[in-house]
Amino acid sequence: MTRTPCARRPATSGQRWTTVCAVVVAAAIASNLAAGWQADHRHVLAAGERLPLESRVHNGQPHEVLVPGTAVDLQVGRPVREMDQGLVDLGADRDWSDTAAVRADDGAGLVPVSWAARPVNNSAGQEVGEQQIDIRLVAGNTRLELARGTGRELATEASGRETSSLVAVDAGDELAVEVTFDGVTQRLDVATGELDRGAAQGLAARPPRPDAPSPDSRPCQLRTDGAWRPHARAATLTTGPLVPYAWDDELGWADEGRHWSGVAVRPSLTSYVVDRAGTPRTVTDVGDLSLRLDGQAPERTEGLEGGESYSSARSGYAVFAVDDDATPRELSAVRPLRLEGATTPTTVRVAGRYPLGRG
Repeated sequence: MTRTPCARRPATSGQRWTTVCAVVVAAAIASNLAAGWQADHRHVLAAGERLPLESRVHNGQPHEVLVPGTAVDLQVGRPVREMDQGLVDLGADRDWSDTAAVRADDGAGLVPVSWAARPVNNSAGQEVGEQQIDIRLVAGNTRLELARGTGRELATEASGRETSSLVAVDAGDELAVEVTFDGVTQRLDVATGELDRGAAQGLAARPPRPDAPSPDSRPCQLRTDGAWRPHARAATLTTGPLVPYAWDDELGWADEGRHWSGVAVRPSLTSYVVDRAGTPRTVTDVGDLSLRLDGQAPERTEGLEGGESYSSARSGYAVFAVDDDATPRELSAVRPLRLEGATTPTTVRVAGRYPLGRG
């Protein structure tokens, strides 16, 4: 027996209205869920991304890293999963109605980092103004630049608000901060607080400096054993203190276990000499001023060149390389004087040896 198919009854208007409402409600729920998800994930930082902070870090130990002419102050906080949005500078992207925290992406953490730079007097008057300083956060094998510039530029920048950042790093990465100056990198281990200074060690632990040959700035007499000699007090050498330091603007960093020692000198004008009878003889030319520290020649000099007597009285400077555990004992000076006429001698040498004592 063949069954006649039943015809489907048309939907009533009430059923149609119920279906429409269900669709609208479902769409609204989906839209709210999507909006909530977007709001909750609006400020999510993946590893390597960062945002500026509104203020400096409040947790983590402060550390100081010295470079020539500048001290870099560092503070690295503990990694966190999220941070209150009010502590983060979102700039023009901020929505004051949005209170969702800034979060780290899956498998990442947020590290607050602060730095500052200030001038210090640790460079023996060397010109450090044009030397670049690089500050980097190291997370595992990733290096993230925090700041770059001269000491003067970084000190100026540190007066602003861009010196604290919230940096996202891969969870579990070992953290360090590196500060590089003229090819030497100092590395701060964040977990232990240990600072590997490398060749910059001398900036933090300079050896005691000995007294200058003339510590009270009275001129020291240069003498000669020849028949012709400068008139009393007419050939003198005034020196400043012998100053140890780690970095020189021309020589760079001192080798490991050594430091530079610089001394400023000023010879007097020597325009004539006399014999034992007091007969004068004009000095026509003055040779280079030769300085030795415990018999060692300087690594570099300034203003010690000879010339006419009036130009040979200018100030000069000499830099020596000294072992960290050495005690300089003696500074010696020699300078030839060329005399007028053909009478022998045509040249005499004036010299002095000055013992150094500990200050």
